[in-house]
Amino acid sequence: PDAQNILNIQGSNFMLKHLAFTKGSRGIRVGPAATFNAIFDDLYVYDTATTAFAANDAGNEYYNITLRNTEIKISNTFGGGCVYFGCVNDLCRMRDSLLEHNYCHDTNGPVGGFRPGFQVKPGSYNVMIRNNACYRVSGPCILVYDDYNRGRNFIVGNYAIQSGTGDFGIQCTSGVTIANNVIFSASKFCYTNDLLTVRMITGQRR
Repeated sequence: PDAQNILNIQGSNFMLKHLAFTKGSRGIRVGPAATFNAIFDDLYVYDTATTAFAANDAGNEYYNITLRNTEIKISNTFGGGCVYFGCVNDLCRMRDSLLEHNYCHDTNGPVGGFRPGFQVKPGSYNVMIRNNACYRVSGPCILVYDDYNRGRNFIVGNYAIQSGTGDFGIQCTSGVTIANNVIFSASKFCYTNDLLTVRMITGQRR
């Protein structure tokens, strides 16, 4: 039933590839235990009730997680975005991980809610967000919070098209390198509340 996640998966040294998931609450939940050295490749996750791909169980440190070549759409019945890494208030974190060549689209559904494309919560670090695309998301395409000086995050070569009305293509706080992204139909291309600690913003096109 939709009250349950489609898949809860945890452990180490595994790969999921060439699979499709639909319905459920969250699509794929990485956890509840700590998970590392895991690859998720060429997946299709659609029509979930909340976040499509989440690694956010309190107390965990996730590392060496790769999500690539994956399409996510309409994860919006009750709110929730495409990808959610880490926890609020640093209650868990993601490090040394990669989001690459993923396509997140059409999360702006019939009910209220904040549904960004790719979200990395406070305390997470050394996360590379590279060559992804967002289209018609309700919130920023990419939302990255403070790394707490543990190691920078990277936002490179992404496309953001039609982020939510009045929202930013990319939004971050500090400890991030931002380069060579392309943003269309957003209120502003990039927002940060601490430009002194954003180490590089270069090559943005809007």
